[in-house]
Amino acid sequence: MFGCFKFIKNADKTLRIFFKNIPLKTDINILVDVIIYYSKGYDKYLNDLFSAVQAKSMAFLESGEIYLDFYMYRKEDIMNLGACIDMIDERTKTMLLRIRNSEDVDNFIKFLKLSDSEKTARIDEIIEFLLQDKDCIFNPKKAKQAVNIDIPASFRGLAPDYDTIKDILFKGNPVIYKFKDAYGILKIKYSSVRDIDFRLAYEKLGMSTDDIKKIEDLYVWHHLDDWDPVSGEGTMQLVLKSLHNSTGYDNALNHTGGVALWKWYYLIYYS
Repeated sequence: MFGCFKFIKNADKTLRIFFKNIPLKTDINILVDVIIYYSKGYDKYLNDLFSAVQAKSMAFLESGEIYLDFYMYRKEDIMNLGACIDMIDERTKTMLLRIRNSEDVDNFIKFLKLSDSEKTARIDEIIEFLLQDKDCIFNPKKAKQAVNIDIPASFRGLAPDYDTIKDILFKGNPVIYKFKDAYGILKIKYSSVRDIDFRLAYEKLGMSTDDIKKIEDLYVWHHLDDWDPVSGEGTMQLVLKSLHNSTGYDNALNHTGGVALWKWYYLIYYS
């Protein structure tokens, strides 16, 4: 099966790395081919990069070694194309990561290539660790005292889950925004950029730019703490800003959501 990851620097310079995965007896895949495709306007440097990566790929094929980094050895050179390169999975048309430096690349690849069971074990350990810090996780009792609403904690216990109170009014507004017949509760694949997550969620809910403008002063997307490193997905809830602000009501609404889980898992900054 061929896959393609596209690295976007700007509108006129796009770097694509194609690769083919062959499943082994384990959960690991090996890189068996690398091709860099580039549009008009690329200079001799990219031609050299193309040749170098092809040579590296063939060397690994001939040696039979398992190689797991589709950046090959030239990821530092790729970084030099410019800051904040977006990494897109063209198979699913989803954004995977906004790259800021080569360390981001190393961490993302390291934890992305874990088996499903290893990913689950890692996120479970992170959640167990985070639950020990009572000041950073959601406290329903403190929230009740502050806003006089019973906001339940999520099943993981790190963040509020507004689903069960979606029809309750707070200062005249529903806790969860309802667009036409659909509540603002859905799942997306995390992009590593909050604004892009919000855009994806709005699009999935079917809202236009005009629709968004009417409500964005009152509502904000809440990343529930159910992010799954295996699927890359997490639940988004379009909730009243006044009930989501972690620093509001003397920190009574403080919580640790899906973005924090993603950051702890990959050890990468979430823009």
